[in-house]
Amino acid sequence: MTELESLPNELLIYILKFLDSTDVIKVAQTCKRLLQICQAEILWQHLCQRVLYHYGKFQGFWKLPGNAYGMLVHIKVENGQIVGHVIQPPLSWNVVDPVRLKPLFIITVRDNECVVLCRQGCSAQIKMESEKATFKCETCLGDNKFPHISEQILLAWLEEELESLRGNFDQRMLRHFLQGNVSFLHRIYNLAEQTRYWSSLQLTKVPEPRGFSISPVTPGIFKGTYGSHGLEFVQITLSEDGYTLLGNKLTGDPNVPAGETSLYIDLRQPIRLTTDEQRNIDSLKECYCPYSSSSISV
Repeated sequence: MTELESLPNELLIYILKFLDSTDVIKVAQTCKRLLQICQAEILWQHLCQRVLYHYGKFQGFWKLPGNAYGMLVHIKVENGQIVGHVIQPPLSWNVVDPVRLKPLFIITVRDNECVVLCRQGCSAQIKMESEKATFKCETCLGDNKFPHISEQILLAWLEEELESLRGNFDQRMLRHFLQGNVSFLHRIYNLAEQTRYWSSLQLTKVPEPRGFSISPVTPGIFKGTYGSHGLEFVQITLSEDGYTLLGNKLTGDPNVPAGETSLYIDLRQPIRLTTDEQRNIDSLKECYCPYSSSSISV
């Protein structure tokens, strides 16, 4: 037993509080006892407070205004760090499939100071004013040569993007292709993952949803299918009087851009349709609509 292991748990936790989160993780890998101590909630609460003191207000959902396609970003505390992810829809067009999380930045503690790192590991900046935040990485913005991406990362990325072709995915052929085209694939990767685009963002906070017990749909963020544009994110909110549900797009397309209203429901006058009336578009057009003098507009 080392001298460090002979110390009581309380003293070990006190010592670990002076380390940053990455060093605590390294200590946890040394032995079973230190692993248990490094998992103590009080230790991670302390580490989080050191980060949250300046950046805790960033937690939550954020959107990218002024862009037709938009963007949905989620910022949360994870293992003593604040982590920002870009939320992307599943590769399939099935709304029940889980979303994909793409790293955007992390805020961690090094030498008792908060450090912001972009998804490429470069030093970055993030600022917040009122309900708006600005994220910028000068290194990625000013340099066309991005940090080296390993073959393993490229393989994992390509396999994810080619999910629909999983049955025909040949690892050996892809590795052979990689050996002679790594620089080309780096360019494709950076373009597809929007590395430079994600290096300078001006985000707006997504407001917390308000809901009432009378609402048939709990307000929140939903996935919706928009024809050939695939899955997009919509925020469903309830009006203050509780009579109207609005669906505003967080991500969009040229037809209905992000930020536009995609759904409007008046809860005071529901339309009850039979199975036959819902069978096709033509039958829906013949149904009486209380908001119109004639029929439903489809």
